[in-house]
Amino acid sequence: MLLQKKSWGVLTGFSSKNAYEAIRKDAFSDSSALFVREGLDEYIRNGYVSTSYKESVSRSQTYYVSDAAIARAADILGKTEDSMILRARSLRYPLLFNNDTLFFQPRDTNQGFLSGFNALECGGGFTEGGGWQYRFYVPHDVDGLKALYGGTLCKQIQNMLAYRSGTSFVEGTYGFAIHEMTEMADRVGEFGLYPHNNQPVHDILWIAKRAGCDHVADKYLRKVLDQLYTVAGWPGDEDNGAMASWYVFSALGLFPLEGAKDEMVVGSPAIYSATVQLPEGRVLKVQTHNQSKSNVYVKEVLWTPAGAAPQKVKYNTIRYTELMKGGTLSFLMEGQPQSVGMFLDQHSTVAVDV
Repeated sequence: MLLQKKSWGVLTGFSSKNAYEAIRKDAFSDSSALFVREGLDEYIRNGYVSTSYKESVSRSQTYYVSDAAIARAADILGKTEDSMILRARSLRYPLLFNNDTLFFQPRDTNQGFLSGFNALECGGGFTEGGGWQYRFYVPHDVDGLKALYGGTLCKQIQNMLAYRSGTSFVEGTYGFAIHEMTEMADRVGEFGLYPHNNQPVHDILWIAKRAGCDHVADKYLRKVLDQLYTVAGWPGDEDNGAMASWYVFSALGLFPLEGAKDEMVVGSPAIYSATVQLPEGRVLKVQTHNQSKSNVYVKEVLWTPAGAAPQKVKYNTIRYTELMKGGTLSFLMEGQPQSVGMFLDQHSTVAVDV
């Protein structure tokens, strides 16, 4: 994530120009460059990476997410042309979405979907998982993802988590059962096809929360926090701190879903109260009311900026820059979800009442 002190008030001591050139190189270097994105030329030309490259769907989705983050960094630095190009690239993910199956699927060099698709099959177009684990991987455009599913996104995420019987994975091109899948199979009775032991699914519950699927998101966020993080350890690979950072953010009821966006998604916190020390002596306090293991659903969230009156948080989001000014974020919890619906046509560029 690229920040400027003037805009976001956090990072200092580095060159914004040099940092931006480093991340820009990832998105624009030609195929002869060292450490270039594999299949980048094809991705730029066709809007996705085809099956001529390994793990083509996961690779394409990662490029979409990366381009969205770099586009926002470009916005911050006034790189308008880069921002327009990269944002347009990041929104081409529907090219891999099959409206007949409602899954993202591999496409060949002739631009057709591969036949014989099995969403339980590991490998092929996917990295350390299959179609189910990458079904909702569009954290940078949740409104667009909702549109793809035509109003059924909450239901489809719930179906993934509620899967209880039958085969949970097929070995696929791996040719053997990789540990990511066997670990998922061990927990299918509680978490369905959601393998929190592996990072590709870490966005899903927060995508659900951002989309307004509170009845699903609140329940399973707390279930993951309570059951999968224990004194015995965490549920899987700790790659680059991702597993621990997911826990810290989620326990606070806050999550940075989209890279370089001035937005935090607000979820179901596991804590009773917490204090976060911010730069320049500022303090963020997080507190919950009516908190218990059974009261996992968020009824209301209030944001009280330092020295100001409380404001109701809307659409499950709040600006990161607001939090960084300091204040108190208060959650009121309850034992039943208020609604099983989702936000329709709501865009959270303004996250709190002002």
